[in-house]
Formats: sequence, C-alpha cells, structure tokens
Amino acid sequence: MINKISNFYHVNQKKIDLSLLIIILLSIFFVIIESIPEYSVKLSRFFYVSKWIFTSIFLIEYIIRLITSKNPLKYIFSLSG
Repeated sequence: MINKISNFYHVNQKKIDLSLLIIILLSIFFVIIESIPEYSVKLSRFFYVSKWIFTSIFLIEYIIRLITSKNPLKYIFSLSG
C-alpha cells in the first residue's frame, strides 16, 4: 500500500504540487474575502467549512509526505517538514 502511494506521488509530483499551490492561493483569497465585513456575515458558514476542508487537505498531504519519506523523523524536523 505504501509503495503504491509513494509511486503515485512521485509520478504525479508536478500535478500534486500545482494543485497544492492553487489550494494555498485559494485559501489566502478566502481569508482576504472573509476579512470584508459584509462577506464575513453572509458567508460565515461557507468560510467555516472551507477552512476545515483546506486544513484536511494540508493534513493529508503532510501525512502522505511522511509516509513516502525515506526518513520520516528527519523530514519532520527539517525545514521542509
């Protein structure tokens, strides 16, 4: 199972990195929009759910990086982790 995840991750690394970049930019955009009072009130539920979705995506990505790392402890304490 870990080998399949590792192979998929390394083969599709550019696509995954681009997807993560888009998610990061989208997350930043939502934070900016949320700071506008009229949108914050109207879309509070949307922003709440989106924060949890983004957090879950980043957590899953971090766990996958740990699983596919050759030395997970070194990765955790490095600047990349």
